[in-house]
Amino acid sequence: MRRHAAALVVFGAAALAPLATRDAYFLDSLVLILMWGALSAAWNVAGGYAGQVSLGHSAFFGLGAYAAALLATRWELSPWIGLAAGMAAAALLPVAFFVSSRIVSPRLPRLRQFLSNPGAHADWQIGAGERCRGAPFLQPTDGYIGFVWGDSFRPGYAHQGIDIFGPTGPDGLGQTPVVAAYDGYLTRLPEWRSAVILRHPRDPLQPGRQIWTYYTHMADPEGRSFIEPAFPPGTTEKFVRAGTQIGYQGNYSADPSSPTGMHLHFSIVSDDGQGRFRNELEIRNTLDPSPYLGIEVNADRLGDGLAVCPRE
Repeated sequence: MRRHAAALVVFGAAALAPLATRDAYFLDSLVLILMWGALSAAWNVAGGYAGQVSLGHSAFFGLGAYAAALLATRWELSPWIGLAAGMAAAALLPVAFFVSSRIVSPRLPRLRQFLSNPGAHADWQIGAGERCRGAPFLQPTDGYIGFVWGDSFRPGYAHQGIDIFGPTGPDGLGQTPVVAAYDGYLTRLPEWRSAVILRHPRDPLQPGRQIWTYYTHMADPEGRSFIEPAFPPGTTEKFVRAGTQIGYQGNYSADPSSPTGMHLHFSIVSDDGQGRFRNELEIRNTLDPSPYLGIEVNADRLGDGLAVCPRE
């Protein structure tokens, strides 16, 4: 108790200050000092003692402060109401993150389990070039489907394809083959180090439309490509048969200091009606791969189940 006596005296005096003076400059300065002091103390716990870099304090603090200030200035509500509303607004932020990740969360522990010993989980894996239950597409690579179409990693984001983690483990760069899932015309833009895209003039499920399949992360962190030499940068409309090897899994992310885990990202992209592929980064421009692969890879339907080819 004695260790905290000084702090109690200071905060107690600060709480009584509005009763002793109405000087706006003094009160404003006092509020700012206390606010930044509280924020610094919280940051010291996370950064100083725990050694963690956390921007969460700033986000929660700012959200709560803005909510309280808006209620007071625009609607002239009591500061006590603003305080409660600010606390509620700050508390809702982590709830939103939790809700957005509710689908991904069950898959994360299983992915860690697989990566720790891929050989022990052969029944979790798909095989490159295999066809599941007569589906039109071949499986594009070997490994475990760790994340699926529609998974959410952050608020407002939905995963636009599937991520397949190879059986060689996180250090087996350039060892797990990637093959074309369907007959098509391969393009590799000049600036693409780890990706190719195949144009399929006739969608096997809707023959009246054209679709594209996209394959990426086929390079190491520095951008050294694992794509087959037959498909150098600048390749345009080169016909390949289903099952043709186009590269190997890698972990390229465009940031050497922060590579992805070793895997293949595979997605089916819509055509824009003018013979061009749409922006693959938006899920609305992609198609659910489930009926094409013969495997349930839709996050809403899969839940926390395994994305594997069902046994007959």
